[in-house]
Amino acid sequence: MLYKNQLTIALVLVLICVGAKMWNDHYINSIHSHININDIETIKISGIAVENQYKLATKDEIKNIVNWFNSTSHIHSNPDFKGTTGDSSIIITLKSKKEIAIIRSGEDFEIQRYNKKGKWISYWGEQGEIKRVLEDSAKINNE
Repeated sequence: MLYKNQLTIALVLVLICVGAKMWNDHYINSIHSHININDIETIKISGIAVENQYKLATKDEIKNIVNWFNSTSHIHSNPDFKGTTGDSSIIITLKSKKEIAIIRSGEDFEIQRYNKKGKWISYWGEQGEIKRVLEDSAKINNE
């Protein structure tokens, strides 16, 4: 009898863990949607250290940025979004003319975009290579 109770408790705990993981994955996917490289019109990298204030990404840079964006982790909402911009950014313009802004801000970076319902949203994410591009774009040329 004790064995059945322990087995039942273990099964319930496993189900709770699986349910929590599924809810978390759904929550993240409802905020952070992957982009397809074929949907990209242009990517502009801007910042203090970028000549003419922005540069257009090359085909290789576009491929890398899309892959890095799609691998962004530690997604969490930015409820205090005020539409501000940082000292460097990556602006992805889709063929639909919608934009996705990746902005250097604090320890992580901020993503501003339209969600699936057409509302402009803001959230935080982490990805080392994107952070490096934003940091490099923010450096003053004579550093």
